[in-house]
Amino acid sequence: KLIIILNRGVIKMPIFTPREKQPLLGYWGKPTSTLDFCEENYISSFYMAEFWNTLTNVSMIIPPLVGMITSRRQGLEFRYTACYALLLLVGIGSCCFHGSLLYHMQLLDELPMLFGAVQFLYCLLNMGGPTGKQTSWTTAYLVSLYSLAFIISLAYILLGDPTFHQAAYGVIVAAISFQAFYSLKMFVNCKYLMWACVSFGCFMLGVGVWIVDHTYCSNLREFRSGIGQHHPLAVLSQLHGWWHLLAGTGSFLHILVSSRVRMAYLGYNTTIKTMCGIPYLQVNDNTKAHKY
Repeated sequence: KLIIILNRGVIKMPIFTPREKQPLLGYWGKPTSTLDFCEENYISSFYMAEFWNTLTNVSMIIPPLVGMITSRRQGLEFRYTACYALLLLVGIGSCCFHGSLLYHMQLLDELPMLFGAVQFLYCLLNMGGPTGKQTSWTTAYLVSLYSLAFIISLAYILLGDPTFHQAAYGVIVAAISFQAFYSLKMFVNCKYLMWACVSFGCFMLGVGVWIVDHTYCSNLREFRSGIGQHHPLAVLSQLHGWWHLLAGTGSFLHILVSSRVRMAYLGYNTTIKTMCGIPYLQVNDNTKAHKY
């Protein structure tokens, strides 16, 4: 999967690996998805087709849930709550997909990735826009981007080709990356560059392990078979799970940085605090920005 937001982004990029015949069938029966992954199916649990690929979606569930709560409490514009909500939806969809390997669950993972990505892009394109009400330009941005996501989703369902989804998602993610660094330069003179680099670095490292997992899948499976599927090194070699952790972290931090840059542009003083070890944006001014 390539979610910044860059699920699977808001942000994750799915892996396109022809399914190999696997002897084990579990609770969900024979896989119907067009994608399968390097983790051996139903090896660790009768109820989860890909146990580790399912559990590692925690990075796209708990942090955005905290983000949704804190963004409302701190009075951030609703657009950022929507970003967190879409990343959460990607995480839930990815859990359902990897847990079952059913086609309709696959769509629950992949389609929210597109809508999450365009929501990220909308926030960046409207970084310097006014607050308080929607203008004709901000409305045009929003409608155009969501229409694009809908058209891509419809085309993907009709074509049934995962590479089309990956390519379309990759283009949106590239646009997000370019616009994110442009926004930093334009509005805050790279004051928050470190956080942006951490976000981008997490995502790109995730892309790297995704490529390794795809390219050397047969070697990884042979390695795990040799040492035992539940050996700690075998667990650590589940690289698609690492993609989930890294892409989820990168996407979450992207929203955090984007919202902080936006608040700086609006003239608000903010700091980054933590809740249960998860960072969130605290607005230090008495006045909140509860708008669009």
